[in-house]
Amino acid sequence: MRDEDKSREQLLRELAALRERETELADALQQAESRLHNLFEGAGDSILLIDPVTIRIVAANQNASRRLGYTRDELSGLTLDDIQTPRSDDAYVWRSV
Repeated sequence: MRDEDKSREQLLRELAALRERETELADALQQAESRLHNLFEGAGDSILLIDPVTIRIVAANQNASRRLGYTRDELSGLTLDDIQTPRSDDAYVWRSV
């Protein structure tokens, strides 16, 4: 049935159904974003999100920040090559002390 042939009441019912579906989808998106955030922050691993074009860090979880010794703001915009980590022989000395 074409829109021109529908009654005003039918169109209003369809509009209400579309608005209800929009609300459902917005709620589902918010729940998915919350789960993703909890997974990202609660991970025992360090997680860095890197822009594949610029090769720069766009986000880091708290664990990555703590382990690498940078704040999240400091990590943001760096490349992996920019991050200063202890050399393996320094790390060995540090662990054995």
